[in-house]
Amino acid sequence: MSFHIEDISPADFHQVLELNQQSQPHLSALTLERLKKLAKMTFHFRIIKQQDAIAAFLMGMEDGQLYDSMNYIWISERYKSFYYIDRIAVAEEYQRQGLGIALYEDSQSFALQKKNRFGL
Repeated sequence: MSFHIEDISPADFHQVLELNQQSQPHLSALTLERLKKLAKMTFHFRIIKQQDAIAAFLMGMEDGQLYDSMNYIWISERYKSFYYIDRIAVAEEYQRQGLGIALYEDSQSFALQKKNRFGL
């Protein structure tokens, strides 16, 4: 199978929402409105597609967001600069194929490039 990682587009929101809901209780439930709000805070929102189906996604945020997550707030209170992965999900039929690892590696690469770009 051929997979590729790409940035999310508004046309992908419904599939991401469906995957998020299928991933409960590991992820908290979202509404489409809440997903769109989180997407505005997320500076690294990536998906993996297999043809037109979204097989996995990852949402990463930087510091300084007005996000009401207990985990995000806890980290914000302790670190001045950070990259926070809010959620990651892999559709059941695509699990154990390395997609989660690929998304984590992609996000790590992105965070390190940003860090180097700003001399942090």
